[in-house]
Amino acid sequence: MNLKNLFGRKTSAKTEGAKHASTAKLIAHISTSGKVDVVEEWLTQNAKGKWSISTEGMSDDLQVKKYRVVFSEREDYAKFRSRFLQNAPKV
Repeated sequence: MNLKNLFGRKTSAKTEGAKHASTAKLIAHISTSGKVDVVEEWLTQNAKGKWSISTEGMSDDLQVKKYRVVFSEREDYAKFRSRFLQNAPKV
């Protein structure tokens, strides 16, 4: 399911695709005009490693929120990408 179907509103997503050598974290970026609760719930139930989600910003009209999702485990990142970011590049 992509984010548009998930939230029923305009959304977009991309992955940074970078693994930081010093912290071994994988990063995904999502933007949505919907609530992020569904993403947080999925992460809580499905991620085996550590993860965090933080707000990166908002659109000028305050309708679209931008989030950064950080994973410590490649497997969790891959599952998240498969679930939410179907068109994202593989890492």
